[in-house]
Amino acid sequence: PRQAAADLEAAWRAFAARQWDIPPGLPAERWGEPLAAAGLGATAVRALREHFEDLHFLRWAPELSDVETLREEAVDRSAQLLRELTRPGIRRRR
Repeated sequence: PRQAAADLEAAWRAFAARQWDIPPGLPAERWGEPLAAAGLGATAVRALREHFEDLHFLRWAPELSDVETLREEAVDRSAQLLRELTRPGIRRRR
């Protein structure tokens, strides 16, 4: 679960860098302003922030819950967010 969470976080950081020019090292809690400038609504920004919180939990405290379920949910949530964040109307870097 830790490796899966780390891989998902790295993939999201690479995606955000390509999609919206968000520096890969920028803490996820500071993504709000650049994402809003890219046209993402507050709901999408909040969903992505919550997803990063879940990934952080999986990386650093997996023993506190059913990690297999959490890992599956994290992968599913990543796929859902990716579909939402790549829909037409969301600005991308030029």
